[in-house]
Amino acid sequence: MTTEEFIEAVNALDIDDRNELEAYNNGCGDIFLQTFDEVPIALLGKHYINWDIRSTSQVTIPTKVLKLMVELAESREEENKYVILNGKPFLLEGNISTRVFLINEGNLSFATVSLDEVIDFAYTKEELEQLKTTLPKKLQDAVDLLTVTVGEAKKVLKHDH
Repeated sequence: MTTEEFIEAVNALDIDDRNELEAYNNGCGDIFLQTFDEVPIALLGKHYINWDIRSTSQVTIPTKVLKLMVELAESREEENKYVILNGKPFLLEGNISTRVFLINEGNLSFATVSLDEVIDFAYTKEELEQLKTTLPKKLQDAVDLLTVTVGEAKKVLKHDH
């Protein structure tokens, strides 16, 4: 889910279904959830995956809005984690699956994972850069060519299958 999709989805809810809350982007990429009298309730920073709850008042965030908040945070996580793909998708026991590389003790090993498990085999940018230094130069170059965000991997795997 993109920032724009989140804002549209929240603001498209019936006013009672969102407890009179509204979502907006501050122009710098931060997303705010606020009351109609412009009291900020929650903030999701541009590069963050966790919401910062800022309310000191008794405001209830409705379930429909909470679900959208979770969906946006999860999609941000998928865009900030990286997976090393190792092949095209295939069906395995009725699930779309693929192989991914893992960096282990200076070598690459592989695992077969379902589409839903891809995030479990992902690295943050910092982890990936640190682990790549343990690999020979040719393997580092291969990792650079095969690494994509988890979000992109899921799109490609769904589309290619």
